[in-house]
Amino acid sequence: MKKVWFVAHYAMPPQYEMRWKTYKYAKILQEQGYDVTIFSASTIHNKDINLITDGSEYIEREYDGLKFIHINVCNYKGTASPARIINMRQFSSRFRKIASRDMQAPDAIVSDANIVAYKPIWKYCKEHNVKFILDMRDLWPEGFVDYLGFSRKNPFISACYARERKMYQRCDDVTFSIEGYGDYIKERGWENKIDMNHMHYINNGVDIEETIKNRQENVLEDADLTDDSKFRVCYVGSIRLVNNIGKLVDCAALLKDREPDVRILVYGIGDQEEALKKRCEEEGLDNILFKGFVDKKYIPYILSTVDSGLLVSSKVNLMRFGTSLNKHFDYMAAGKPIISNIRAGYDMTEKYNCGIVLDNDNAEDLAEAIIRLKNMSKEEYEIICKNCTEAAKLFDYRVLTEKLRQIIEA
Repeated sequence: MKKVWFVAHYAMPPQYEMRWKTYKYAKILQEQGYDVTIFSASTIHNKDINLITDGSEYIEREYDGLKFIHINVCNYKGTASPARIINMRQFSSRFRKIASRDMQAPDAIVSDANIVAYKPIWKYCKEHNVKFILDMRDLWPEGFVDYLGFSRKNPFISACYARERKMYQRCDDVTFSIEGYGDYIKERGWENKIDMNHMHYINNGVDIEETIKNRQENVLEDADLTDDSKFRVCYVGSIRLVNNIGKLVDCAALLKDREPDVRILVYGIGDQEEALKKRCEEEGLDNILFKGFVDKKYIPYILSTVDSGLLVSSKVNLMRFGTSLNKHFDYMAAGKPIISNIRAGYDMTEKYNCGIVLDNDNAEDLAEAIIRLKNMSKEEYEIICKNCTEAAKLFDYRVLTEKLRQIIEA
């Protein structure tokens, strides 16, 4: 029996988990006979919770039969605070110390570490002859350039790029959640400095079996979901500036009189929610409804009842390499057409003919796309629905875990 550790700073107990990839990997591998443990931080990201309050170095827990070891790290607030950087570095350095002292080494480690915190984990693997697989979720420092406006010539950014390249060179294998990882590496001029045979694409995904189960067992009582006199388009996710939900309000204003039977349903919360609700009230927009927070178990049912899923966001240049939005896979698994204002590189909606993709994020084009889908023939609509269902199967967590298993065993 092979022993696999997931060293995943942000993995959480199931009641808090929002990023399910590591948890699903671990669960499925364990079902296949692997000895699996997840190492994670004691802090819960974006929540004022630390699982260790008594000064213990680490605690061992079991959730749904899956072993976790939570490592004691400092609290932090804010996504870009110095305390968060300290927290990440504490996690990886303390992992190395605890694992070396108290535990028998595994055969492989899969870690979603980044340039800030990977080194102690890599050093542990070198010291104990453990295969090191890096699971890249975000491109750092490229994200700093696109989201924060840093110049690539900035000395700090240049140093980060050098550290990133060295990180890829040191790993036994790297998995990327963006399909265009090869383009990124070539843009950086690293294709002859990194063994591309050990670079792999494994996107985020969806648990189709669990989706079907939740759709059947977790029905949300909401009259707007069952009002078949309306054409219902739905957004599920955070209501933050980066998600561009204001465009949905703009779209609702355009559709109010022109297509009065269209309803835009928004499930989620965020710091833009109250301002957008107030704007709708002031403008008399009753065709867009903010439904608030909903437990994830209800999402499959919600999406199964509406006519389309809305994939909206602010587009950034980083998307030229592809996207890995969790809601994208939820929408596909619902088997309903997607309307997207994000034309990304390696665009999955377009690639698998899962709906309508717009070239820009203006409200007029979004409104026209909703009208086009509403007036689509039943035959064309059902073909797109089938395409979504089939595409989702390619990203089922069991399919993704098999890709990872093959890398572990290679």
